Amino acid sequence: MSSQLDLLKFDFDGPFNKQEELVSLAWDVYLAICHKRELTPITRARFEELRGASVIEILKSHQIKPKQLLGYEKDARRFFSERVDSLSPAEGLGDVLERLKTELGLQLEIVTSNSREAVKYFLRKYGFTDYFSQIYAGCGILSKTLHLVSVNGPSGYVCDTRWDIGMAKLAGNLTMAVTYGLGKNLREANPTYLVSNPQEIFEHASCLCS
Repeated sequence: MSSQLDLLKFDFDGPFNKQEELVSLAWDVYLAICHKRELTPITRARFEELRGASVIEILKSHQIKPKQLLGYEKDARRFFSERVDSLSPAEGLGDVLERLKTELGLQLEIVTSNSREAVKYFLRKYGFTDYFSQIYAGCGILSKTLHLVSVNGPSGYVCDTRWDIGMAKLAGNLTMAVTYGLGKNLREANPTYLVSNPQEIFEHASCLCS
C-alpha cells in the first residue's frame, strides 16, 4: 500500500509556537501597525473575537482599501520579525520534528507569510534548521497558494487559521489544523484533522505513512 503522505508543510507561527506568546505577539504587532498608520485600534476583547484571522484580515475592519494591504502586510512582517525573539517552541515540537524526519522519512517544508530572516533565526535558535528541506517565506496570498501545490506526491499542511485551511485544501493538501495556535473555530473550515498538540501531528502522519 502506497503512502498517503510524502511531504508535510508547516505554517510558521501557529504550529511552531506557544499559544500565549503568539497571541501576545500578534496583539503587539497589530498595535504597532495602528500606531504607525494612525488607526484607532479595536479593543483587546474584539481582537480576541477575531483571533484566527490574519493581522491583515483584522485590519480590513478599518476599511483599508485593497491596494493598501501590501504596505500593511510588509509592516506586519517587519514588526513580527522585530519581536520573534519573544517566541518559544510549542511543547514537544522538537521531538516531533525529529520523529517525522527520521522515523517516517517525511520531507518537511515551511510555507509562511513571515519573513525568511525571522523564520531562519527561530530555527537556528532552537536547533530545527536541519529538519526542513525548503523554506518558502515572505509569501503573499497568491505565492503562498502556489507553494502549497504539490507536484511530487501526496502532501499535507499544518496550519492554524481557517484562511490557511481553505488555501491548502484548494491546493490539494490534506490539512492538520492546530488548536494551540492563533485560530479559533477551526472545525468550521473542515480540516482533515484537528490537532491539539504537536504529538498528534506525528500520530496522524504515522497513520498516513503506514
